[in-house]
Amino acid sequence: MASPLSILAQDAEMRRIWPGLRTIVAAPGWGVWRGIVKPLGRSYEIEISYIRPIGWDGHTLAHAWFPEVRVLSPRLSRRAQAPQTPIPHIYADPERPDLPLLCLFDPRTGGWHPSQAIAETILPWTVSWLGFYEIWQATGDWKGGGAPHGDLSTGSEERQPLARRDRRPVLARDLVRAASPEALNAAVGAAIHLEAAR
Repeated sequence: MASPLSILAQDAEMRRIWPGLRTIVAAPGWGVWRGIVKPLGRSYEIEISYIRPIGWDGHTLAHAWFPEVRVLSPRLSRRAQAPQTPIPHIYADPERPDLPLLCLFDPRTGGWHPSQAIAETILPWTVSWLGFYEIWQATGDWKGGGAPHGDLSTGSEERQPLARRDRRPVLARDLVRAASPEALNAAVGAAIHLEAAR
């Protein structure tokens, strides 16, 4: 496996591929990026936070070794038509319970490696996740694959994100192929309705 990319290299790729995202922090071992992405019908402000794995004398700092992604605005919500159903494929962050982390891959199976550019993996996966979220909001059917989660928004279950079965990046064209025309029309219609209500 290739060597991990430095935060400065991650930041350079982020600026090159996603120039609309702002660099909030680009320190030697820590990077934070924020910006607007638009998967299907709605724009979302996201935050990506990444702390490179740091260890010394056989010890490692206790933090995620992979980038963590949150949706800052609009806040993720349960479906109005089924408020008892949890949002799929998120997991709770006890430090920020109102901003759950997106489940983009399964870190237990090596779905992402620090040698990979966040701009070429995590960010496209985030846009895809948000597209699947829009479809789920409109239809109640999660089209993004992966293993089922419990209600992780309460923090009562194990904090483990789960992956798409094939672990490859999901592209916008996959979103369109995965959803029926009715689901896409419903998602876009719901997004237009929500945007008009703002």
